[in-house]
Amino acid sequence: MNRSSNSIFKENENGPVRVPQGEELLRIKERVSSTLAIDITTINSVESLKWINRHGTKYVVDKCYLAVKFDNEDQPQFGRLSDIFELNLHIFIFDVIFLETVGFDNTLHAFEVRPDRHQGLSQ
Repeated sequence: MNRSSNSIFKENENGPVRVPQGEELLRIKERVSSTLAIDITTINSVESLKWINRHGTKYVVDKCYLAVKFDNEDQPQFGRLSDIFELNLHIFIFDVIFLETVGFDNTLHAFEVRPDRHQGLSQ
């Protein structure tokens, strides 16, 4: 979609960039490759971002909570944004730590979540 300069959408921008090196870079590449089923040799560059603003929504590491999928009972599952990676200068990966959905609060019209005691990082 071609957006003019008068678009209601803000430009995409991001916060401080860090370039992982050595073993950390290899670990990230291996994890992304296995999770997304892509060839590790196609990952030419990896940058770690503290925040990103995409189409007017700002995502901040460790401060953003996302609905990431639905469980078998059609209840939403949430995750805390733990890392943002940019691969090959145009693919953005959000890494989340899954949270346990406790229930829905009818007063607040919101789901209550807490750290999941049974899971580690993204599945």
